[in-house]
Amino acid sequence: MKIIVAYFLAALMIANNALALATCTLCENKKLMVLSPQTISNFIKKNARWHLEKTESNQQFVCSEPCNFIDAARIINCIATIAETQQHHPDIIVTQESITISIYTHSQNALTGKDIAFVTAVEKELKNIALTPSSLDKKISKESVEQRCSAQELTTFLAENQFWRLAPDSSALQFSYDTPNFTNIAHALEQCLQLETINAQIVEVLLSYGTCSVTLRSSNNYISTDTLAQAQECQRIFDHFIAQ
Repeated sequence: MKIIVAYFLAALMIANNALALATCTLCENKKLMVLSPQTISNFIKKNARWHLEKTESNQQFVCSEPCNFIDAARIINCIATIAETQQHHPDIIVTQESITISIYTHSQNALTGKDIAFVTAVEKELKNIALTPSSLDKKISKESVEQRCSAQELTTFLAENQFWRLAPDSSALQFSYDTPNFTNIAHALEQCLQLETINAQIVEVLLSYGTCSVTLRSSNNYISTDTLAQAQECQRIFDHFIAQ
């Protein structure tokens, strides 16, 4: 009888571990085993696109790939689906030249099986996307005709749009929004990145679980009337998805 119970408990533990890797709850709500240095090293060797990045407080799996905004939008869409399925959310940075994905388990402040499951799923999607380096030719020709917005226009915009502020150097507009709905924010970003009118102004996008920020700037390093127009369109897109 004891042997049967022991086998039953062992089978249950294996099943629970498999479930934790595939569909576990938010990492803040579940304690998972931290990966050993050897396991991390072996995993990195098998996934050359990813590397181990160490910070002062933890270490993360990181992937940085050159691509244009259209490719970045497709990747964000795939990641949003994976993140919600696994209930495990990465940090994403998008610039005019690349997309960077970082992942670790917040509850452990370390790498766990959740991170291996996430990277494996993302890597499978990345292999199916032909990434194209960004070209800034269209942006350069477009930005040459931009006009500086007036102080009154800028003041009115900032007063009417609470999620926008001026960058510290006053040469860019920065959008920041906090929400627990990772999927809706990801879809809003996806649509913004696919619109040439908006992505011509984007300098950087930051996305993580619970927060998102977008920085818009013209190449002339001042707030143009076009930058204001694209900030308003970006706000409209976010309002639509966040209201869902």
